[in-house]
Amino acid sequence: MKILFVATVDIHIINHHLRMIHKLHALGHQVDVASHGSFKNEDITNKYDVPFSKNPFSLNNLKAGKQVAKLIEQGGYDIVSCHTPLSSFFTRYCARHCDTKMIYTAHGFHFYEGAPFINRTLYKTMEKIAAKYTDVLVTINEEDYRAARSFKLRKNGEVKLIHGVGIDLEEIEKARKDKTFIREALGIPMDSYICMSIGELNKNKNQLFVLKALLKYFKENPNLHYLICGVGPLKDEIEKWIQRNQLEKQIHLLGYRTDVRTLLYGVDTFFSPSFREGLPVSVMEAMAVGIPVIASNVRGNRDLIQDRQNGLLYEVQDENELQQEFECLYYNPGMRTTLSAEAKEDVKQYGKDIIDQKILELYKVGKHE
Repeated sequence: MKILFVATVDIHIINHHLRMIHKLHALGHQVDVASHGSFKNEDITNKYDVPFSKNPFSLNNLKAGKQVAKLIEQGGYDIVSCHTPLSSFFTRYCARHCDTKMIYTAHGFHFYEGAPFINRTLYKTMEKIAAKYTDVLVTINEEDYRAARSFKLRKNGEVKLIHGVGIDLEEIEKARKDKTFIREALGIPMDSYICMSIGELNKNKNQLFVLKALLKYFKENPNLHYLICGVGPLKDEIEKWIQRNQLEKQIHLLGYRTDVRTLLYGVDTFFSPSFREGLPVSVMEAMAVGIPVIASNVRGNRDLIQDRQNGLLYEVQDENELQQEFECLYYNPGMRTTLSAEAKEDVKQYGKDIIDQKILELYKVGKHE
């Protein structure tokens, strides 16, 4: 079969789909990619650089959608696999008359519970419109699955729930290092208590909220440390807050790291304080390592964390509740051990071997077969 993957930019393909593209190519399928950028590898037969934009009001998106529709029509693709909201909308709409099986994977609808007005109107309307030209709509969490089931898809169209793209449990285990080695490399004393977050430094990821909530604990205990892996627009604001509170020795902005899996083995608690998530890989990897997780009670996080069973949940922006949950772990090593053991067991269902088989099922039959 001929399969075309579509995304707004190359980095989405690189971060989430190369393993599946490799498997499809190994099965004898031709796999092409249409996205903004010039990335290509041996598993991608044809790479098309199309001018998709992350700005929903950019006319480039309509231009790119028409370009992809022409590729679909001329290329005779059996399946088009759409990813990222804007490229997926314009591809499905512009190619609505093409006789091709259209699969759309929603990696987190933009109209989540508590979303801004524009998300709950513009993006939800776009998703409803494009659903009419979709054969399979894949969601990665329960909230999105319920929303998608209210959409009208193509005749015989179906909504599926597949939990993300799968995590590599073997690679996570291979990244294991002794806690002493990790803490020495970071210059942090062995008797310290270390927290960690991973993600772009932006408003959604909400790292500064956690730092402010834990301020009194930092002041009371100089051996309480916090690692933040990521870069982003709020870097300067977070740095200034750290300096104002004289916490340079306790809060460590590590920037972009390629060794986050290894770093997790030196950590005591993992935080996921986002306002929204699809299905956070960082939380799954922390669970696989055996690090107890404290997460905001939002879509994606609550799909993975069952409160008091394999982690702790707090209502987003509730500082008092977050402090209570932190104290539960900080002063209770027994609870940390219990939650970690349950998390390591629960996360196995999201391993790549299980998830990949579910994804491959989507590509077994094309529109023309």
